[in-house]
Amino acid sequence: MPTHPQSSRQLAHAADPLGWPWSTLRAAPDPSWTDTTARPGWIRLRGRHGPESRWAHSLLARRITEHRAGAEVTVEARPDSFTRAAGLVLWYDTQSYLALDVTWAEPEGEGQRGQQWRGGGRTVLSLVERDEGSTRQVAMVDVGTESAFMLGVTVEDGVARFWHLGSDGARRSVGPGLDFTQLSDDHGSRLRFTGAMAGIHAVDLVDASFTADFTGFRLSCGQRSRFRKSRGRQDPPSPTSSRLHTANLG
Repeated sequence: MPTHPQSSRQLAHAADPLGWPWSTLRAAPDPSWTDTTARPGWIRLRGRHGPESRWAHSLLARRITEHRAGAEVTVEARPDSFTRAAGLVLWYDTQSYLALDVTWAEPEGEGQRGQQWRGGGRTVLSLVERDEGSTRQVAMVDVGTESAFMLGVTVEDGVARFWHLGSDGARRSVGPGLDFTQLSDDHGSRLRFTGAMAGIHAVDLVDASFTADFTGFRLSCGQRSRFRKSRGRQDPPSPTSSRLHTANLG
């Protein structure tokens, strides 16, 4: 049988796993904060500024193109301070986003008083909503001592519903349904034109040394989410060409 040489797009695709359709904020990804070689099949992000920052936010995202969508990703991270987090984000800009992050919290019922330095605290999933400068923590779920988490979200009828996969393989909701329409171009009091995206991010507000690993990112637009509801082998992220798209998203 005749063989066909790989196209230049396929060859570049293999060499540049963070090409299109991944988008970044204001600058292309570089090895200082994103790495695909340290752990083959995974994307390692080094946490930097928080999602409200207009500067060094470690975020990779893909465009949502339909009113109905679903996204999922497996993240492995061990945050040891409330200043460190990593997870799945529905993104419009620095003023409007929804994020489900793996992070750290003080022992249940206690306020922040630095117990991470004494080995105290717990790993949690934190669901955060931000709209036009107002940020609120919608839900917080204790997840014990696990280090790998499958996180997901479904979007339908203007509502975003986040979930995670429990240790028993069952899908569990995190918080109530949230208003996805606030991530639209028509929402709010300012001129908006970038559209909504789904992606992954990592945050370290102190010294930018925290890292998180991601694999199996999937974004499905225009049909009901049919993502697996039990643990299994995760395929590495698979962009469809090498051309990097960088977007100035706020």
